[in-house]
Amino acid sequence: MAIAAEGKATKHFPADIPLERFAFDPRYTQARYVVIDPVWRNWAAANMPEVEAMIADVKKWTLVFQSGEIDVYENPVK
Repeated sequence: MAIAAEGKATKHFPADIPLERFAFDPRYTQARYVVIDPVWRNWAAANMPEVEAMIADVKKWTLVFQSGEIDVYENPVK
């Protein structure tokens, strides 16, 4: 949903969905934390270039928790 909320198409959503259609603002830049797991790394990033770019941006944030292949990053502006 984070990519769709930015007006871009995903594997599951068309482009240009108005932000007000979402019950909350799902843009990753609005989240306090982002969890990256193997599904995001191995499937989503491989199938959607926008997710790969999102992950690259999130990896610039502070890594606050890690367990196995699960990483939690804290948004520096939240």
